[in-house]
Amino acid sequence: MTGWTPIRRRSRWLTAFCLVVGLVAVGCELIPDQDVWVEPLLDERWPADVLVEARGFEIVKAAAGQRLLAGWELTKADDGAVVARPLPGQLGRFEIIHLTARSRTLQLTFVDGPAEASPEDLLNRTAAVYAGDRKVADVELGPPGSLSRTAPVDFELPDDLPAGRVVLDLDLPEGVGLVVRRSGLRSTSVPGSVAIEGGRIEQSGDSFVDIVRPLRPRARLRGRLEWPDPVSPGQSFEIVVESAGGGEERHPVKAGFLGRLRGEVEIDIDLRLGRDVAAAGPEPHRVRLIARGEGPPATWLDLKVEQSGLVDAPPTAEVPDAPPVVVLYVLDALRASAVGHLGGDPRATPNIDRLALDGVTFLDHQSVAPNTTASTKSLFTGRYYPLLGEKKLPEDGPATLAELFRGAGYRTGAFSGNGNLSAPLGNIRGFEVLARAPTSEPRRSTRGYNDDAERVQGAALEWLDSLGTDDKVFLYLHTVHPHSPYDPPEPFRSQFVTERGSSVAGDRLTLRRLTEEGPEGASPADRRRLHQLYDGGLAYNDHHLGPFLTELRRRYADRDLLLIVTSDHGEELYEHGGILHGFTLYREMLHVPMIFHWPGTLEPRRIDGLTDGVDLHETLRALIGEAPADGLGEARSLWPHLLRGDGAPRIRFGTKSGRGVTYHMAEDGRFKLIWAPGDGELPGMGRGGARESVLEHVYDLQNDPGEQRNLAGDPRLEVEWLRARLRGFITRGSRLEVGEEVDEFDEETLGILRALGYVD
Repeated sequence: MTGWTPIRRRSRWLTAFCLVVGLVAVGCELIPDQDVWVEPLLDERWPADVLVEARGFEIVKAAAGQRLLAGWELTKADDGAVVARPLPGQLGRFEIIHLTARSRTLQLTFVDGPAEASPEDLLNRTAAVYAGDRKVADVELGPPGSLSRTAPVDFELPDDLPAGRVVLDLDLPEGVGLVVRRSGLRSTSVPGSVAIEGGRIEQSGDSFVDIVRPLRPRARLRGRLEWPDPVSPGQSFEIVVESAGGGEERHPVKAGFLGRLRGEVEIDIDLRLGRDVAAAGPEPHRVRLIARGEGPPATWLDLKVEQSGLVDAPPTAEVPDAPPVVVLYVLDALRASAVGHLGGDPRATPNIDRLALDGVTFLDHQSVAPNTTASTKSLFTGRYYPLLGEKKLPEDGPATLAELFRGAGYRTGAFSGNGNLSAPLGNIRGFEVLARAPTSEPRRSTRGYNDDAERVQGAALEWLDSLGTDDKVFLYLHTVHPHSPYDPPEPFRSQFVTERGSSVAGDRLTLRRLTEEGPEGASPADRRRLHQLYDGGLAYNDHHLGPFLTELRRRYADRDLLLIVTSDHGEELYEHGGILHGFTLYREMLHVPMIFHWPGTLEPRRIDGLTDGVDLHETLRALIGEAPADGLGEARSLWPHLLRGDGAPRIRFGTKSGRGVTYHMAEDGRFKLIWAPGDGELPGMGRGGARESVLEHVYDLQNDPGEQRNLAGDPRLEVEWLRARLRGFITRGSRLEVGEEVDEFDEETLGILRALGYVD
């Protein structure tokens, strides 16, 4: 866990421990004879959001000012200009930076386009700007053909907009587009400048530095401000503190006449930050450092947060002795909602559901990535990979689970039908044996259908039989069910595929065509049939899981066998206009089942709370006595959940990186934030006809669990807190990443990847 290391005046050994370890690891300090925690206001977990006014709109930078947010369809014109048109029935949402209480001119350049409207509507075209439900500006655009790519249209904005990031909505006539690079805000403020290096923040001009982080009641901010010398007329500096619970406190920072006369340019800062209420725990606050006026920069120094009381330590639990056999069974592309005990068709997963009934099932477990390469890389190493998810894991990279188990005296074997588990990707390090399906076409075995589950399980059992009776075993199985192609054999096809209004097939070419066509490519009957084909493939795998479990129990006693069943990622079946996996971070793409089955050691229970694949890594790591992985400090062992059913709240992250696209996600159980800077030119998630040109997604999961209503730009501090954490996640994660270019695949692996739709 990242956070403060406790120092209690009653425990000398703990004080010594914090002084030796904690000060280095997390920057905590001891205030003698007090239960006080001191931490830098600004660090990698709580990065600053720098706000200065700029003219032009940003298209793909997630944290920049003057940015398009949601509700747009972006295209490139013949001259290379990016044109944004509001989606049908929507307003185009964007964000400006507004720092001072003065009027602003929004200059937008428009281009005409085809539109179907009455002559009267075409002659009386207007554009309007809204701040929430309030219209703040509108202009007449004139008849079609009157708009010029070189002549901006002025919108005079009022001076009473809130300070900071301001979300606005643009209502345009049908067909009219915004020329993005030729639009923006005409600023009348003093150009701001901010430079941050370690604990020093140099700030001048009109600028804000926002740090959003949780604070306890009666927290204090301490530090210094090195005042400019000389101070220019009109220059001022201020600290503003806002809380999620409401309220704002303003604290001007002044040198004073006598101080300047004596040449004292450093001013001590001692401010109360947290609300003085009996809160249950920390709540998000924004600490805003404000500079205004033209002149030399001031420097904020040694800004630290001082908080009283005990920090919320993560729950701990004794880790049981490791069993001699650990089996990790992964069903490829298995979305949680398809599993019976998680809301799916119970006919498809009777064996998985029986394991859940007798084991510990995690109700809200997620993969950290929507594709196999990145998710297994994180599972094996315990790291998130914000930028290099599909790069090769090099030989000198972080230790893998297989290497750790092998170092603990276990025999290690991997049995997989997916070519994304292979030497060219570097993710099989530590496995002494890797056995794959013996054919390059998984769906064309000698039996006429994809019998991967049977062959993978059979090969694993043969390997187990070849080992000595005293050998300890770490066994990883990865079947390609219910992964596409959706082509279940009989009797599962007849049992599940009952839709008579469609004959759509689930083969690779059909699925590719449907991907390119988007939501219009499949009728409601087509969608039902594809879902049934998917369920049929899952039922085939579950059916053959039964005899495999019987064979394991015949070989090993319950106390000697820990079995974990999960998936590498989910699958979309038109919840957001697309199909398959790998190109969004919506829930259907990440939510997967996870069951721990260890009778006699783990009592059956169902666990709520947010968990993910790096937590699973830490749990297995702790089982064999290994220290936590060198990750971001976000993952935690799940043994408190497994043994007692309790666990600390956390933020969960996800990422898609590779093949030229990058998206990032943070979620705290109430809100979910996705940044989708896209492919470097245009933002958005998705693939083919289901691609969205949307930079930011914000979902209120409590009121919108299906993630259908995007609240991009939501100003609530709880959401700002997620934005801050996501910025820190990306920065910190990229510094830990290791990766190399992927080696060339052999022909057998290429054949497997081709059959699964990964390569042409």
